[in-house]
Amino acid sequence: MDSDSVTELLRRIEDGEQAAKEQLVNEMYSELHGLACHYLANERAGHTLQPTALVNEIYIKVFRGMPEVKLNDKQHILRTAAKAMRQLLIDHSRGRKSLKRGGDSRRENLDHIVDHYEEQGIEITALDTALQHLGEMDPELAQVVELKFFGGRSNRETAEVLGVSERTVERSWSTGRAWLKQRMESN
Repeated sequence: MDSDSVTELLRRIEDGEQAAKEQLVNEMYSELHGLACHYLANERAGHTLQPTALVNEIYIKVFRGMPEVKLNDKQHILRTAAKAMRQLLIDHSRGRKSLKRGGDSRRENLDHIVDHYEEQGIEITALDTALQHLGEMDPELAQVVELKFFGGRSNRETAEVLGVSERTVERSWSTGRAWLKQRMESN
C-alpha cells in the first residue's frame, strides 16, 4: 500500500469512518506480516513464534488504540510498529526474569526471540536502557537502530521511513551499533 493511500485512510479514520480503519488494518497487516516473516527467518531453528502471532501482538499495541494514537502517515505506522516490537520484547524479557525469580508471569511464545538474543549475549532490558539513552542524545540515530534492529527494515526501507538517504542510514547504523556495543560492554 502506498504512502498516499495510507495518509488518506488515516484522514478518514480521524473523521470517524470505521470502514477506513478496517481497510487500513487489513492493508497494513499484510505489510507487517511480511516484515514479521523476514524478521523470523533470521531466528534460530525450532522457534515457536509464527509471523501471524507476532503481527497480532503489534496490532493490539498499534492499531487497537486508534484513533487515540495519532498516526500521521505510513512511515509513522512503521516506526510505531518497530517501537511496539521493541516493547514486546522488553516486556517479555522482564516477565521471564520475574518468572525466574518466582513471579507469577506466564511464559509466552516470545521466549525464542529473547532466547536468541541471550544466546548472542544481548541483554534485552540493558539494550532498551541503552537505546533510551541514545534517544535522549540523538533521537534520529535511535530511530535508525530501532527500525533496523527491532523493525527488521533494510537500509533502503529505513531511509524511506525516515525520509533520509540510504547513505545516511548506513552511517547512522554503523555509528549506532558501535555506540551500543561500547555502552553494553561497559555495563
